[in-house]
Amino acid sequence: MPSNEDFHAGERALQQRWGTASLWDAARRERLLWDHLPDWVQPRLAGAPFFFLATSDATGRCDCSFKGGGPGLVRILDARRLAFPDFDGNGAFMSLGNLRQNPQVGCLFIDFGDGARLRVNGRATLLEGEAAARLFPGQDRAVVVDVEQVVPNCARHVPTLHPPHCRRAGRCMKIPYRIAANVEWTSKCNAACAMCPREAIDRPQSMSMATWRQVLDRLAPDEIFRVVLAGYGEPTTHPRFFEFIDELRPHPVRFDMVSNGHLLDVERLRHLDGAIDLLMVSFSSIDPDVYARVHVNLDQRRVMDNLQAANRVLRRTRLAISLTPMPDCLPALGDTIAWLRAHGIERLTMSPTLYNRGGKLEAHRLASAELRRMIRQHGLRSQELDFVPSAAEIFRQWRRNRFGCIPRNVDLFVAASGDYLYCYNDVAHRHPIGHVAADPVAAVLRRREGMAALPTLCEGCNMRHRYGPRELLRAGVGFARARLREG
Repeated sequence: MPSNEDFHAGERALQQRWGTASLWDAARRERLLWDHLPDWVQPRLAGAPFFFLATSDATGRCDCSFKGGGPGLVRILDARRLAFPDFDGNGAFMSLGNLRQNPQVGCLFIDFGDGARLRVNGRATLLEGEAAARLFPGQDRAVVVDVEQVVPNCARHVPTLHPPHCRRAGRCMKIPYRIAANVEWTSKCNAACAMCPREAIDRPQSMSMATWRQVLDRLAPDEIFRVVLAGYGEPTTHPRFFEFIDELRPHPVRFDMVSNGHLLDVERLRHLDGAIDLLMVSFSSIDPDVYARVHVNLDQRRVMDNLQAANRVLRRTRLAISLTPMPDCLPALGDTIAWLRAHGIERLTMSPTLYNRGGKLEAHRLASAELRRMIRQHGLRSQELDFVPSAAEIFRQWRRNRFGCIPRNVDLFVAASGDYLYCYNDVAHRHPIGHVAADPVAAVLRRREGMAALPTLCEGCNMRHRYGPRELLRAGVGFARARLREG
């Protein structure tokens, strides 16, 4: 738990003096000041070929040394302890001599390939003889660090350095495919929709401006072909909605937004016009009773008025409707589509899968074949195509990821906290695999490529076996047809 003890008096005094104290609220301290090594960090440290070790003697005189040895240099004993061997050097024992007088140490890990940095501070214990050899066979001395504080840092100002063979190939960090990014401005929402398991989110929050800027710094068009502003909240409820839109305007990546439409008044529509490429509004049914059961807490009439206003106001942003594929909505689907088209709204989409997010829709099973039939019957666009940059890139994703789950691998979820999540299905936000302050997108994707299925998330997910060979073929044919229609 964060506390005032996270910073000493000198640090707090300068934060006050230079106006950064307000940045370090309890939520930020909890997010960026850890007292242990998170699961996703441990493999990275264990694979580090070197790090920098800071020590000081009893009087405070400091020393910083380079500790190298290749991958395996650092051994993770558990979430609160790491160890490393002491190799023979110049025989001065400057680091170990300091430890005898002052056991407090600082370890700085830097990946010059992607710029990721991590500081691990703690209390060191020197092991000798058999105790050291048990951890590192053949070594006479080793150091165990009891972790007290772990601090991730962003990659800003870290030079990119690659070995010569990587520079020639240009492949040290780049991933050979692009993905979509789902960015959650807020996990708070003005609705309680039937298909959304919002009760699983323990602490809904809104993204800070500092985090949003870090997100924007991480997004590159050679890695991200599309950013969807959605997540598990309603982006139009963000208190800094207008400022967030302004921040993304000059960015080269395409930004789309998903909304329930309730707050899409003319002022918001005019402000996002041109900054957002595609505005996707979720709409369940023209039947007011069905709408009230599905889009709980929303005013259907107000949403319908906002849709008509959007069709009039938007000049550069495309308007689309995401039709809800729940069984309750399907009897009136034809009437719903007729009303939308009568009001000039032609870009209508629907998912061929009723996504059972967090087990919320366990009782509402509907075959994809039936939904595909309805999509063809009504001339709708299948939403799965929006997450596919190309068939070749889908193949590369499948080939490189240990867990061949296409719905997981085509998308990267960035939570309002700035955490990268293992999967969009992590509704409770309990499985982060990195953070925008510390990790570039490519590093997170490489990390995820080696991760297996998580039983707590994957066993109950109806998307896990969604794309067998036949379904993948159908999706591929649909993708090719859609690309031909688009020219």
